[in-house]
Amino acid sequence: MPKLDPEKWSTNRDEIVAVAFKLFAQKGYSRVSVNEIIKEVGISKGCFYTYFASKQEVFFAIVENSDSSKATLATKLISAPSPSQRMAEYIGIRLSNFLNENHVQWVKFASEFWATVDFTDEMTVLNQKRYLAFSEDIKGIIEDGIKLGHFKKTLKVDAFIYVLICLINGVANIAAVMQHPLDEEKIEVAIDMVNNYLMESF
Repeated sequence: MPKLDPEKWSTNRDEIVAVAFKLFAQKGYSRVSVNEIIKEVGISKGCFYTYFASKQEVFFAIVENSDSSKATLATKLISAPSPSQRMAEYIGIRLSNFLNENHVQWVKFASEFWATVDFTDEMTVLNQKRYLAFSEDIKGIIEDGIKLGHFKKTLKVDAFIYVLICLINGVANIAAVMQHPLDEEKIEVAIDMVNNYLMESF
C-alpha cells in the first residue's frame, strides 16, 4: 500500500470538523457519509479514523465547538452595569446568533440528528452535562440579581433557567426548522419579557 503524503496525514481534527459542518449544513446529517467527508477534506479513511470513530463523533465535536463559547457566555459579561443588563446582553447575544445563516443551518441539522438518533447512555450523560453547563452559567446572573435586590426574591431559579433555555432553543427552532425568520424586534421583545418577569414584584 503506497504511503500517504505526510501533508495529508497532518490534516487536523479542526479541518475535518469544519468540512463536516459545511456538508451537514448543505445536505443534512443523514445524507452525508464518512466517504463524502474524507473526499472533501482530501484524506484517507484511515486518517479520518485516527481522529474520529464515526460520523456521530464528528457531530459531537461540532456540538462541543458550538457549546464552548455559549456555555460560558454569562461569565464573560461581568462588566455590564447591572444584572438586568447582563441578562439583556446574554439573551441578545444568544438570539442574535440565529440571525446568522451558519447558525440557522446548524440548528437544522442538529434538530434532524437529535430527532432520529437512538439515544445511548453516553449521549444521555453528554446532554446532561451540556444542560448543566448552560444552567450554571445563567445561574450566576440570577443569583447576583437576587442578592443585589434587582430581581425578585421569590424567583424559582431552576424553573426560570429551564424556561429561559427552552425560550432560546424554541426561537432557534422556529427560525431554522419552521423557517420563520428572527429579527431585532423579536429579540428586543424577548429581552423585555424576561427582564420584566425577573424584576416584577408582588
